[in-house]
Amino acid sequence: MISKLLKRFLAGAAVATVALPGLALADGANGLCVYVLGNVEGQTVTTPAIPIVLPASSLLTQPVRVHLDETTQNILGYSLRLPGLDLGALGLPLFSIPAINETIPSFTVNLPDLNYQRHYCVDVSGATVPAIPYHIPASAILLPGGFADVGGLVFNIAGQEWEVPGKVLRFDGKQIIFPEQTGTTPAIPLNLPDMSVTFTLNASTKVLRYLMPH
Repeated sequence: MISKLLKRFLAGAAVATVALPGLALADGANGLCVYVLGNVEGQTVTTPAIPIVLPASSLLTQPVRVHLDETTQNILGYSLRLPGLDLGALGLPLFSIPAINETIPSFTVNLPDLNYQRHYCVDVSGATVPAIPYHIPASAILLPGGFADVGGLVFNIAGQEWEVPGKVLRFDGKQIIFPEQTGTTPAIPLNLPDMSVTFTLNASTKVLRYLMPH
């Protein structure tokens, strides 16, 4: 049986954007952010994203790349990838640290400046924040065992802690966190690292560096 969460994604997959041909916006859980995991310089990082569900045959490349500073503590900005211009880019990492003197095409400091119809979502605190678009194959949503329960997701954003139930979607070596609702403040402070996301998967605790979007 498909859960209500998955039904909302599948229902939203038919909504097309006018910015880039072929893109379809998933409605998510009433606009809740999802969080794509990436490994940079030995550190796992994440940032808010909008899930875009597409047929696997349409996934040529992820549309946006996130550029980080050398310490992977902050987002420098974003660059736009276009199908046909970045062939083979699907396997390239979502997060990157620019090399010295690297030219970043279509570089912009603020994500809303990119030419997308929708680039906001609701984070665990209930605030509306900028978000990267992220392509997910429809087959991954329906794949048995693709979603794993993680119990509680704990966010520490700028010193404020939020706890929320959620799941992790895994496909092709990628992992995406799906909160099931906005969070609540823990009754007892958990004293987790600032700007972090923490959850347990397969009896292993994961601590991610949360990157503030802009």
